[in-house]
Amino acid sequence: MKAFLTEYVIVRQIPIAYLLYAFGISLVREAASLEFPIEAKLTAQCKELRQKQLKTQMYFLRVVIFQV
Repeated sequence: MKAFLTEYVIVRQIPIAYLLYAFGISLVREAASLEFPIEAKLTAQCKELRQKQLKTQMYFLRVVIFQV
């Protein structure tokens, strides 16, 4: 898991909100309705998670990965 996190979060700099969405965790209110690009919805809807420190976000992502 450490290699995955390093590759995608650190090297490729993919936002954690996108990775969570890839694992089935939607941070948007209306996940079924994608009339706007997903990037815009993730940016608009998850300010609380984005304001957390990277360490906290990484912990949250690790918890989600363990649940899959």
